[in-house]
Amino acid sequence: AELAVAADAGGAPTVEVYRIASGRLTAVATFPAFNNGTTRGARVAMGDLNRDGADELIVAAGAGQAPGVRIFEQCFALDLITP
Repeated sequence: AELAVAADAGGAPTVEVYRIASGRLTAVATFPAFNNGTTRGARVAMGDLNRDGADELIVAAGAGQAPGVRIFEQCFALDLITP
């Protein structure tokens, strides 16, 4: 299982992804979800959008930013939607 977190308003829109195994958290990835230099954070969610058995990472721009959503799949390497 994976866990994704991001800062709320006041922080950069940086996403951190962790793998949960054997009761431990292991960092998998840390990256800026949006390269806009804001400090309004980001919202994250995970779910199997394309029914392939693996969760995708959905990231939305934080409050007060221009609307934007990005979806990452398969180890978060493939950017499916760019704002």
